[in-house]
Order: sequence, then C-alpha cells, then structure tokens
Amino acid sequence: MDAGVKNGSTCSTTSTAKTHFPSTHNAIQNLSRLVNILWVLLREYRTLRQFARGAENDEAPDRFVAHLVALGPTFVKLGQVLSTRPDLLPNAYVVALADLQEKGPEMSLAQIRRTIERELGQSVEDLFASFEERPIAAASLAQVHRAKLRDGVMVAVKVQRPDLDRLIARDLDAMEAGLQCLYRLLPGRMKRTNLMAFFAEFRRYTLQELDFSREGHVIDRFHANFMGRTDVKFPTVHWSHTSQRLLTMDWVDGMRLQEAARSLAGKERSRLVALLTEDMLQMLITYWLFHVSVHQGEIVVHRYVMVILLALEMAASLPEPPLTLTMYH
Repeated sequence: MDAGVKNGSTCSTTSTAKTHFPSTHNAIQNLSRLVNILWVLLREYRTLRQFARGAENDEAPDRFVAHLVALGPTFVKLGQVLSTRPDLLPNAYVVALADLQEKGPEMSLAQIRRTIERELGQSVEDLFASFEERPIAAASLAQVHRAKLRDGVMVAVKVQRPDLDRLIARDLDAMEAGLQCLYRLLPGRMKRTNLMAFFAEFRRYTLQELDFSREGHVIDRFHANFMGRTDVKFPTVHWSHTSQRLLTMDWVDGMRLQEAARSLAGKERSRLVALLTEDMLQMLITYWLFHVSVHQGEIVVHRYVMVILLALEMAASLPEPPLTLTMYH
C-alpha cells in the first residue's frame, strides 16, 4: 500500500509514491473517529490485561462485546475473528465473543423489506411464498431470514445491513490514518512489522465481502469442485433472488459445529475432525481455492457426518503454478 496520504488520512510519510492531500473535512472526520476507536480499545485492552492476570471482573468480557457492537459493523467483524482465537484471549472472552457470530444487533423487518425490494425491484410478497419475520442469525454485515420461494423451495435470505459501504469505509480510512501516523513516527518498526501491507490486504478482503454476488459465485465454484462428494455439500445459490446486497441460497437443516462436538459419539467426532481436515486440505492443494476464515456458525453437520459449509464471503485462491511440495523420508 502507498505509504503516503490517502483517503482523508491525517498524517503523511516520506514515500516515492505519488501522494494526494485530503480535504480538511475528511481529515477531521478520520481523526475524530480514530480517537474514539483508540479510546475504547485502549481502555478495553487495559481491562483485558488485568483480567488475564486474575483480576475479578466477571462483566469485562460482556462489556468488551458491547463496546465492539457500539463501534459498528467493522468491529463486530473483528469480534467474530477474535472469537476463533483462544490463543490470544482468555476463554471467557472467547465465549462472550462467540455470540457475535450469529447473535449481533438485529435489523428491523422494515429495513429488511426495503433492502430486498430495492435490490430486486419487487415486493417481498411477490418474491416469496412466505418470509419469516424473526431472523435466524444476525452478524456483522448481514441478517439471515428463512423463507419459501414461489416454487416451494425453502431458502435462507442473507440481507446486507443498510449504509454498510459508508460505515466500513469510514472505519478503514480512520485505521489507515492511524497506521500512517505510526509509519511516520516509527518508520523502522513499521517496515519490520509490515503492518501497512497487512492492512492493505485486510481492506481488500473487507470491501470484497460487501459484494454478496461475489460470494454467490465463490459458492458456485466450491459446489463444482466438490461435485460428486456425498460427505460435504455447499448450498445452491438462487440467482433470481440474489444481488450485490442480497444472497439467497438453499435452506440447510442440521447441527452447528459446537452442538455436534457435544452430541456426537467419540468415533463420529473423530470422523468429523478427519473430514473437515481433509476438506480444507483438498480446497488448498487440489483446487487452490480455500475458505480463509471458518468459524462454527458457518458449518452445519448432519447426524451421518455430512458437513455443509454455508458462508464463503472470505475465500482466496492461489496463483498458478501451485506450490511445490517436497516430502522427505
């Protein structure tokens, strides 16, 4: 990423790349948002360190989750990622953050209807034979409702949160401004950590996730790659009811991964672990297309250990030629 001023950043750095200067209004907005983010996160980081040292504060994990929700969808997404990292956080924090995978702030039915009708140009009643009012899941970027198409097929309808493009861009710009300030203050350390390149990749993937039609095409690719397999499935995308901010795919019944881990017998659990490992390796080595960030809310398990992967908004592909693996014995 260019280390110069970009997208309303408030600090500049020495760089051979071409730079352009932000408007005063954007610079002030970025600085204000950055200060708010840092104030909240630094306080929570201090509380986290005290908690990790054994300080009694049972409310700390839930308060951390509440503050992430208050900061907005970018930080709800961050919380989802952190919920999969027990190596970084105490277990109480991981448990509290796990609720963000499917139990984020709910949108009103009126907001859901407006988005569907704006995206598809028809009323909800014309598009669906039935549409359940209560959401099945509410995550950082979208909310999911169960519905029935006019032909009787049961589907899951993933509806993007309103004004998400602006909110995500605001936070990304503010975080970039902060990184560029650090780059100017600590150029040697920033170059060693390569944080600018990491952030550039984070920005690219985050913005890609906002296009639900792209996720639909990725699901189609996985569907084709695993065609013929009976132990792993991907839902069918209904393109007549899908757009950039709306994704409709087959409804899938089954157990979430955590529930399966509790209820399956030992032999079945071992088979499930082996199956998930095999699937992930096959994605990477055979097809060079793989899921980047899997969490338990994205996996459904049937009693006969058939795994169905639901959400594929974060996927990556390897460039050709593939990696060469050399094995010694």
